[in-house]
Amino acid sequence: MTHVLRARRLLTEEGWLDDHQLRIADGVIAAIEPIPVGVTERDAELLCPAYIDTHVHGGAGVDVMDDAPDVLDKLAMHKAREGVGSWLPTTVTAPLNTIHAALKRIAQRCQRGGPGAQVLGSYLEGPYFTPQNKGAHPPELFRELEIAELDQLIAVSQHTLRVVALAPEKEGALQAIRHLKQQNVRVMLGHSAATWQQTRAAFDAGADGLVHCYNGMTGLHHREPGMVGAGLTDKRA
Repeated sequence: MTHVLRARRLLTEEGWLDDHQLRIADGVIAAIEPIPVGVTERDAELLCPAYIDTHVHGGAGVDVMDDAPDVLDKLAMHKAREGVGSWLPTTVTAPLNTIHAALKRIAQRCQRGGPGAQVLGSYLEGPYFTPQNKGAHPPELFRELEIAELDQLIAVSQHTLRVVALAPEKEGALQAIRHLKQQNVRVMLGHSAATWQQTRAAFDAGADGLVHCYNGMTGLHHREPGMVGAGLTDKRA
């Protein structure tokens, strides 16, 4: 079966194209071509590939941490309606057993599939932060970084843990970053009072970037560029 989607603007790997159409055959894009002269109908103003949302705590009245069987399905449908094709359910700082339960639910949904946007794995945001820029994370539940505990989180997630966010000034952070990278887990930095030097050391150890840049971290100052300055000036971030 073949059908055509016409758009005023269509996004490709080469940039935006005006007045182009997708020709789709059996669910596969067969051609991207100009809309024939004289055809005035348009199916969309903007047509682009589905988005990948890598940091999702909740939406549509539900939260990733909710212990209910249909939460991730509801969120997946909500994300699909927003144009998201795949996403990472993201945890928050909580008691360790609560985090384990959330990672197990995400792993099961990731492996079995379901309606809506595809779950690619989990994103662990907390509990490895420091109090100064805690945001909404409860500091009394912050934990120290231990390799054995990280390995337990990876195992509980059935190796679907994709990203861990942490504060790079914590004791053992650089060792933890190197270990997580060896396990093919990306590391983001945030909810932290780290200096420029501490942040650069984390990038040297393999950290991938900053969590919600500017928010929950040391900002720019003319004498101390902080985490923001380190992230914005490092091509590895």
